[in-house]
Amino acid sequence: MNKYLYIFLTCILLAACSSESTIEEVKNITESTDPMRFTGSGVSEEVEIPTRASAPLTTGFMVSCWKAYGIASQQDVMEKYRVEYKVDGWSNKSSWNYVGVNGQYEKYWDYSNFPYRFHAIAPSPANPNNFILKDNKLTISATYKSQTCHNGTITNPDAEPYLLAQVQRNTDGSDHDIFAGKEIGNGSTTKNREVALPFHHLNSKVRFGVYTTDYWATDNKLYIEGLTIKVTSPDFATEATSYTTTGTNSWMIDNGYSGFAGLTKTTNFQLLQFDGGPALTGNDLRVCQGRSSAYMLQCPDGIMQLPQENIKMTVSFNLMKEGSSTPYKTYTDVPIKLEDNTEIFQWHTGYIHTYYLILGPFDKLSLTFTATLTPWEDINGSLSTDLEK
Repeated sequence: MNKYLYIFLTCILLAACSSESTIEEVKNITESTDPMRFTGSGVSEEVEIPTRASAPLTTGFMVSCWKAYGIASQQDVMEKYRVEYKVDGWSNKSSWNYVGVNGQYEKYWDYSNFPYRFHAIAPSPANPNNFILKDNKLTISATYKSQTCHNGTITNPDAEPYLLAQVQRNTDGSDHDIFAGKEIGNGSTTKNREVALPFHHLNSKVRFGVYTTDYWATDNKLYIEGLTIKVTSPDFATEATSYTTTGTNSWMIDNGYSGFAGLTKTTNFQLLQFDGGPALTGNDLRVCQGRSSAYMLQCPDGIMQLPQENIKMTVSFNLMKEGSSTPYKTYTDVPIKLEDNTEIFQWHTGYIHTYYLILGPFDKLSLTFTATLTPWEDINGSLSTDLEK
């Protein structure tokens, strides 16, 4: 064969292979050239509310995605893709990028195959093989622990290793936070917009405050000393080795600790210890005359616990009067009951439970309780990505 003809045919074959290779990489383009992008963790004002982030999440995350979710034509789009947080020093802009990370390539919207479903874990695990992130199953192989508070010091500061997100983009273009059970964005005219991922907590939190409405306290400096709060219910879960859930429509994590495995259980678990004293700022009941001015007992942001049911607690402390070393009143292992006599509690995933001890009237030396349940919105953006060790 003529050597020039041979070279010519070789070039044609190489070009064909190169073209086919390019086609393979982008054959996810079905009806658009609109790339799939993520926002989602407090980057802009537009997504701060749906992400529930009081502090922006600046760590990467791992995500799986399916199109035509829940119907016969369902297909994988991303399988445990690693999404990294990037800051452009020149433009001072931040974004989440997955292209080129571990050989990952660009994905594109297929407008003929809604709905889409996204499952994500933050931070992105250092070893994704320890995790299952599928359309019908989630397994996180990591240790979850209860926290305790001792005079303001929290034990197990790494008690919550991972945050979760689960979002569905529906046929009409709206986004639904499956985890929270609510719509987080209606963008039917801009279906190619970025996907916002609201990350939520698997754990719950509890915290305690004290106040009085008795006028007598305004004339006498009273303070708390030697306080202990314990969980007395049997089979209280303090640690789990992993978390698993199955299902297509819900994380199903609000059913006690049924999703946690490898549980460590105990009774008479001490949640909080507070030595107290007259010199501590706030520990003066003359200025704690209502819930808004309650003295939060040493850990005002709360201490993390595994979500569970059938919780009973007791409180012990001394009520002291300034200038006296003898307790004005001693409370020992008083069951924590609400005003309606409820004494068995349930701690919910993603919420902070605040219990108030109400002192007074002092002529009866009574002790009553009330509680509030509010979303736990703090998201730590500096979590470690090397958590499986």
